[in-house]
Amino acid sequence: MNNLFLLQTFIHLAFQLGLTGLTVDRVETPGPVRILLMIIMNIALTFLMYMQSIPLPIRFVMFCLFSIFNGYIVSMYTENVDREVIRNAIVETLAIFMMMVGVGIVFNQMGVDISPLIMLAFMYSIAMIAVLLYQLFFRVSKTERNYVRLAMIGLMMLYIVVHTYMNMSEDYENDIVISTLNYYTDILSIFKNLVRYSEE
Repeated sequence: MNNLFLLQTFIHLAFQLGLTGLTVDRVETPGPVRILLMIIMNIALTFLMYMQSIPLPIRFVMFCLFSIFNGYIVSMYTENVDREVIRNAIVETLAIFMMMVGVGIVFNQMGVDISPLIMLAFMYSIAMIAVLLYQLFFRVSKTERNYVRLAMIGLMMLYIVVHTYMNMSEDYENDIVISTLNYYTDILSIFKNLVRYSEE
């Protein structure tokens, strides 16, 4: 059980989320072309950050760029959204995160075999990809979209448990960038889906 590494991950996570939050708060939402470019760059940065052959300081700088770009992308979701909705989404996201981290810690301390949970998350992910692709090509109602958003939040909750367990089991070989990146993407997905759910 690696409590120190988990604490370091949380500190790094808070820093990167802070960068994203500052960016959202201080920039205007860019146009669709710039947003698309940032999404493409973030996909490339994600791939590079998982490459442990790249020195850690370089990947840290990549993460900072990734967080800033995400700030611009998130601003697209929060533009014209009531401040109260955003505040509630932040509080709810943090509450979900802390709750699922707690579950992951308990599972780790009790020595629970999470292989079935990992398999569930994998199958769940495939199902969600299929649903999201369906939404791209077919018209769906607001109610159905909200069900999908709730389902996506549920998936991210599973991943937080898995990532916590893996962090404490040193499955990431104390790679602070990878451990933080997993949490970061979970949290951002939950937040965006909560904002969209509350908005409609």
